[in-house]
Amino acid sequence: MFDIKWIRENPEDFDKGMTRRGLEPQSAALIALDATRRDAQTKSQDIQAERNRLSKEIGAAKAKGEDAPFKAIPNGVPGLEVRLPLLFSEGVDKGRISLEQFVAITATNPAKIYGLYPRKGTIAVGSDADIAIWDPDLEVTISHEMMHDAMDYTPYEGRRLKGYPVTTLSRGIVVWDGKECKGVPGYGQFLRCDLPGPAVPRGEFVAGFDPETGTFVD
Repeated sequence: MFDIKWIRENPEDFDKGMTRRGLEPQSAALIALDATRRDAQTKSQDIQAERNRLSKEIGAAKAKGEDAPFKAIPNGVPGLEVRLPLLFSEGVDKGRISLEQFVAITATNPAKIYGLYPRKGTIAVGSDADIAIWDPDLEVTISHEMMHDAMDYTPYEGRRLKGYPVTTLSRGIVVWDGKECKGVPGYGQFLRCDLPGPAVPRGEFVAGFDPETGTFVD
């Protein structure tokens, strides 16, 4: 048996040992490559096995019906795609929150919390042109067929909503035209999060705190 980790870390020493034994020195690279392939194949098989296991558990939970025990209930429900339309319909359209509050809750405040403002969360010169255009009067009936996730149902089937996005832009490019997704793989960018405002050090000490001793004083 070969120690694959040692072979990968010390290929020259391994080749020398192989040469002394009258074997081809390139065997080190071949053995390491073969082991890497086996590792990748095993990992892929493990992932697929876990997917199959979860699928069986979910199927078993569904089979138990409305009386299923809590531990047999699948975690969460699908609904990411209609989360904002639900909030708009139930919040803005019904007068529970203002349009300005909707924008703050769904865009501006999250951008500030994650240190991405003003690049994100606002429409301004120099900011990314991430814009969602809504038709406040558009009425939509939710159905599974219109969803774009990988689930086989939606808990909001048949629910009537008023107010729905008709165009979505990402950095100025249309990625949703109201009918189909236009985004292309690889267009996304990594965004480094800075400290949000409340977490930025102010250079001030808490009143009564002595930084030299680490104690509070009167």
